[in-house]
Amino acid sequence: SNTRYMVLAMAVAACMFSSCEEVVAPEIDQGWINMTAFPVQPVQSAYPKQTLCLYGSGFTGLTGINVNGTDIDVSTTLVYDTDRNITFRLPEDVELSTSSDLMYIKVYTASGEAEYSPFLIRPLETKPALTSVSSLILIPGTVLTIGGSNLEDVAEVYLPLTYGEKALCEFAKPDPDSEDQSSLQTAEAIKVVVPSDVDFARGQIEVVMHKTDSVCNFSYTEKVYSDFYNFSN
Repeated sequence: SNTRYMVLAMAVAACMFSSCEEVVAPEIDQGWINMTAFPVQPVQSAYPKQTLCLYGSGFTGLTGINVNGTDIDVSTTLVYDTDRNITFRLPEDVELSTSSDLMYIKVYTASGEAEYSPFLIRPLETKPALTSVSSLILIPGTVLTIGGSNLEDVAEVYLPLTYGEKALCEFAKPDPDSEDQSSLQTAEAIKVVVPSDVDFARGQIEVVMHKTDSVCNFSYTEKVYSDFYNFSN
């Protein structure tokens, strides 16, 4: 009947002039540090003044970001955003993870909200750094000293090789004839044995640390990278 066609036409018109699209709530799949020295890979912690990238979906219509209760001013800290990515800078005064209740990032859109947790925000003064190497010429079997700060809980050290590969190093051990058999590793220096049968190249040192935050009762992995060095055999 004419009435049925009129109802159908009105429904089509309403669909055209309103929103017939499915409302998609935001979801956060992973986050990473979006800074020059850091490869693109998921992270579980960050520090004030670092730039973070969240990857997920449904970010269109972003209205706000909250980190541990700190509202992020997207008008001044937002670097880039699409439906699947949000890149923003953590402010210097962002709330730190001082309890298990402060380990999250929340994203708000017109369609809903999403939470990414657990995610630690650590004090800036505890941020690890690699600042020096004892030699750029790497001779197999010799000890290479890597200087820096906040280098506790180091589990693995890698040196760059040709073709983008990397070599796992063994930690240097005390001289067996020495009375002092304490570890050679400190928070300011890592000593490793240069591996053999590999071709070194220009690249970054990668240090992997396995950490536990006793306050938040959370274990996580953190990686730190050096500047680019022109290593050679």
